[in-house]
Amino acid sequence: MTLYASDFDTQSKFLKAADIGPTDTAKRFKIKICTKEIVGDKEEAKACVWFTNHDKGLLLNATNRRVLQEALGNNMDDWPGKVIVLFITLVSNRGAMVDGIRVRIPPPKDDYRAPAAPAPAKPKPKPKPPPVEEDDDFDDDDVSDVG
Repeated sequence: MTLYASDFDTQSKFLKAADIGPTDTAKRFKIKICTKEIVGDKEEAKACVWFTNHDKGLLLNATNRRVLQEALGNNMDDWPGKVIVLFITLVSNRGAMVDGIRVRIPPPKDDYRAPAAPAPAKPKPKPKPPPVEEDDDFDDDDVSDVG
């Protein structure tokens, strides 16, 4: 059996940009549950969203939390079942530009409406009957009275 040093690395239970993909990658995720996680040396409490289609959760920084709060409301108990998009973009971190995860809300599906059905054809108007000519005692075929 071969031992690898990397086998002993503790895998984070939280998403990193590399878990999503390279810069400009975007993926849809459906929120399963929201929790409070204690992280870091300072044991800071952070909001975290967990997904139905990924094993890792996303710790919410202030930017991502505000985006979700604005779109989904302040009560995080209402967030499960909602679909969000995580995308990778360059962000500034301690003076360096690094890949970071950002959140956006996808447009509602009903914005992708099928083309409108054509309007029903209007019935063609019936042709008007020719006007009834009154007899003026003028014979069109008889030119004898034309001088």
